[in-house]
Amino acid sequence: MEDINQPRVRQGVYFWVVGKAIVDGSPRKVIVGPEYNESDANRLGFEKFEGDFKVVPLPTMNEARATQMLKGNMLKQDGSTVESSMRKISHIKRGKKKRRYYH
Repeated sequence: MEDINQPRVRQGVYFWVVGKAIVDGSPRKVIVGPEYNESDANRLGFEKFEGDFKVVPLPTMNEARATQMLKGNMLKQDGSTVESSMRKISHIKRGKKKRRYYH
């Protein structure tokens, strides 16, 4: 039996709050969440960022994955999908790995 006191969760969609905060003396984008509905995310945004925030729906509860997805969205310049932008990020990260030289 379903509990009517619990908010209904949209299958696979979670709401993240993106705002700006001062970290080590410099402004940084910060992500908090996830929340199960948009109104709770808005409430969290007002508490944490005093109104200077954006609520973003993403299909993940994992903070690292949500951060990657947001970075992927920022990379979109040519109308590419989030997945292809994330592949670009992965490629960039792989390129920065320390090269191994075999003798």
